[in-house]
Amino acid sequence: MTRTYRIGQIVPSSNVTMETEIPALLRARETVLPERFTFHSARMRMTRVTAEELAAMDAESDRCAVELSDARVDVLGYACLVAIMSAGPGYHRNAQQRLHGRTADNGAPAPVVTSAVVLSACVQMPSLDVLDEVQDALGKPVLSAAVATTHRMLRALGLPAEAPRGGALLGGAYALADPAEAVVA
Repeated sequence: MTRTYRIGQIVPSSNVTMETEIPALLRARETVLPERFTFHSARMRMTRVTAEELAAMDAESDRCAVELSDARVDVLGYACLVAIMSAGPGYHRNAQQRLHGRTADNGAPAPVVTSAVVLSACVQMPSLDVLDEVQDALGKPVLSAAVATTHRMLRALGLPAEAPRGGALLGGAYALADPAEAVVA
């Protein structure tokens, strides 16, 4: 029997890229592998990218984690790289632990992943349509925040981290990818 996994994302209120590209990658994966996915999001309000608004938005991530755990998601992606990076080195570990704790306290523990290892010009910059093309032209692995987050989600679910259109990282070229070797889209 085919299993369906619930993918949760905590996103800034203005972000639509991660909610477009992660489902696109996992839908492409469904064409070659048996697992199926549904997608669920909760939003953190942010209107301006300032230190104060990023901190206020990040504070809303706790509410989002609880709301998504109500939906019994199997994995949670924190889809705001800027908020994670602006809080300082290593903050992604604190956020992951805190948000996982919120889901556990709500009776539905879910692993939490981020793309904190990826340096990106902007998570809001759609790149999925050109990722493989750029990778082929450069002859080097290319990553985007959506690809890195999808990779982490699949690994957290114990699934092969593979999906068509996901560049070398999701193409199976690397058992464990070294982000330092990648060009970031």
